[in-house]
Amino acid sequence: PSFLTVSYGAPRAAAVPSEFALSQNYPNPFNPSTTLEFQLSEPGMVKIDIFNMLGQKVTTLADGALPAGTHRRVWDTSADGDMPGGVYHAMMTVTNPAGETLFRDSRKLLLLR
Repeated sequence: PSFLTVSYGAPRAAAVPSEFALSQNYPNPFNPSTTLEFQLSEPGMVKIDIFNMLGQKVTTLADGALPAGTHRRVWDTSADGDMPGGVYHAMMTVTNPAGETLFRDSRKLLLLR
């Protein structure tokens, strides 16, 4: 026999993270795309830039206000032209409306070609 499960009540809201965090990208190493997941314990202005080993910015994955919660951004290197394989760095900065830095962290990303 087959059974149907029905649940009643309001849907559960996603829990707000207790702290800011930038998780390691996955997959890593990657080709051609990878996902960065990050948590915000409060709303903020979020900027995530990707830099090459020379310190040159190659793309921006996030640049704007986001609510508290868990978020994801995908870096698809095929959309940024012919990105050479190698080590890249993702730098995330979160600021409040006054421009004060609430959080800053980075992760190493390895693009295989």
